[in-house]
Parts: sequence; structure tokens; C-alpha cells
Amino acid sequence: MAIKNEVRNFTDSEGEAHSVSSYQFQISEALEVWKILADAIGPSMATAFASLKGDGDGLLDANVDAVVLGDAVRQLLASQTPKGLVELSQRLLKTSKIDGKEIVFEINFSGEMLMLFEVLAFVLELNYKDFFVGLMRKAQASELATKMATAKLSASDSSD
Repeated sequence: MAIKNEVRNFTDSEGEAHSVSSYQFQISEALEVWKILADAIGPSMATAFASLKGDGDGLLDANVDAVVLGDAVRQLLASQTPKGLVELSQRLLKTSKIDGKEIVFEINFSGEMLMLFEVLAFVLELNYKDFFVGLMRKAQASELATKMATAKLSASDSSD
């Protein structure tokens, strides 16, 4: 398998389009970053990812329970020092370019917090897509099983 490169377009706060390309992390880097994320938000991350629903294949296509995801993000932010949050963001972006140029964090994202988080979500999706999609499918299967069990119970109750 080869390391994938993906490109996505984002719009900044002034309506200007920017092309962001990113390479997947090597597996050792992906595991190290995953450990940081898991340590920071642990159970909230599992709850947030299990709540993802959608027909798309990506994190950005999913229907997200904003409260659950918000709790996970708050926990991540609370677990990091301000410097740690900047370092984690920069680490996530180290294989990315914006408009074909190396990212200069303080220049490219100053005044662009929303775009920063959209780009970070893109990088997380690129590196952990199989994990996110697997959790979405597992959650959908669990929800379907619950609905079927509920329908079966309702049917047996009405036949009594």
C-alpha cells in the first residue's frame, strides 16, 4: 500500500477558495497522534464517533450529534495547554500544503479558526477514515438491530 495524497477545497472567511493537499501519516506517526487524541478525550471520543451517522464515506459527510462531538472537542481543548494545542495542530498539518505551498500556521490560519478546524477534520479523516467509517457502520448496524428488536417486541406484545 502507498501513502495517499488527497486534495480538498476550503473557503476562508472572506470567501476565497483555497486548495489543501495532505499526505497520510506514516503508520508510526498515525499511531502516536492517535495515542495523544485517545489520552486527551478517551471515552468522549468513543461516544462521539459511535454517534456518527450518515450515508457518506467520510467524517465530513457524517451527521454528527453536535452536543456529543462538542463534549469531545471541549475535553480535547481542556486536556491541552495552549502551547500543546498549537503543537498538536501543527503536527496534524505537517504533511499538508495550502495552495501548493508549505503551511505557515500563523499566517495561513490567523483569523481563520473555522477553516483551521475544517482542515484539521480533513487531515483526521484522511488518516483515520477506515476507523471512522467502521465506527459509523457499527453504530448504524447497532441502531438497526435495536429497531428490529423493538419492532419484534411490539409485534409479540400485540399478538398476546
